[in-house]
Formats: sequence, C-alpha cells, structure tokens
Amino acid sequence: MGDTSSFNIFYFNSDYNVLIDYLKAQASFTMAGSGSATDAFYTIRPTGTITTFDYFLLDTFTMSFVSAVTDYGLSTDAVTRDETTSISVTGNVTQTSITRD
Repeated sequence: MGDTSSFNIFYFNSDYNVLIDYLKAQASFTMAGSGSATDAFYTIRPTGTITTFDYFLLDTFTMSFVSAVTDYGLSTDAVTRDETTSISVTGNVTQTSITRD
C-alpha cells in the first residue's frame, strides 16, 4: 500500500504580479502488516517535505521527514477478549535552509 499526495499554496500581492510567499508540501507513505482481525501488527513509513519561500527574506526553507516510522500493534486476549493497542513512533525530522550572502 502506498500513496503520494501534494498541495501548494501561493500568496501574491493584490495585483497578482509579485509572489509574496508559497508553501509546498508533499507526503508519501508505505504500510506493511500482518495478522488477523484480533491480532495484527502494522508498520507505517511516511516520508515527505514541506517547503516555504519568504519574499521578504528572499529565502527558501525546507523541512524533511526522514524515516518517521510508526509501529501499530493490536492483540486480543483469547479468554477475556480484552484488546491491547500499542503505538510506537520513531524517526527523524530535519530542516534545511539556503543562506544568501
């Protein structure tokens, strides 16, 4: 299972001839799992970037999601039918920007 989504937001001056700011986001994920309706384990691996441009700073900033892994587990007690859900989130988020002299 996998998907990629993106959206863009652009902000112009009132005459629409100067780009003031924009935000671009792109996200994708993969999901792998196993189990049954009562006992299951899934690993979700999202990745993506959010990029913004600032006209006043004349700079672009990018935040990247790298290996932001989420593990989801469901287990059901065979006798009591009590369900236990566990969620674990790990990974890294990095931010970079271009510095202009």
